[in-house]
Amino acid sequence: MTKNKLTGILLASSLLAGCSVHTDMGSKYISKVTEERLQNGTLTKVGFITPEASWQCKRLDRKTYNWASNEVKGMIKIGGGYEVLHEQAIAYANSQNLKPNYILLEVPQQTSINGFNLDYNADSAASYFKCKTTPPLKTSLF
Repeated sequence: MTKNKLTGILLASSLLAGCSVHTDMGSKYISKVTEERLQNGTLTKVGFITPEASWQCKRLDRKTYNWASNEVKGMIKIGGGYEVLHEQAIAYANSQNLKPNYILLEVPQQTSINGFNLDYNADSAASYFKCKTTPPLKTSLF
């Protein structure tokens, strides 16, 4: 084997060894539900569980956010992009004087390689509901 071929193989293998793949499975795998009081006094649950038909929910509003931007903003927060989305959802509900009793946080399913997001245009969203039944509180993500 020549010296150039060996150098090429070593270089290629070191590049591949440094390759990392990250997958965000999206909100359908997250079951966290917390509770917050809005500025208008409404006690609302905020979570990642899609409302079931038996909850008898009526959607009041829906707001989308750029998920890639939230992940970048979330780099300085313990909860990451999820925490940023939570804060944005509460701020929007307060600014619009909404009175939901459940806010659904929706995060897209994504994959990134070496830090480059393959679907950087994917949106996250917050949907605001008035439901007869809401999910139970759950503090862990999964």
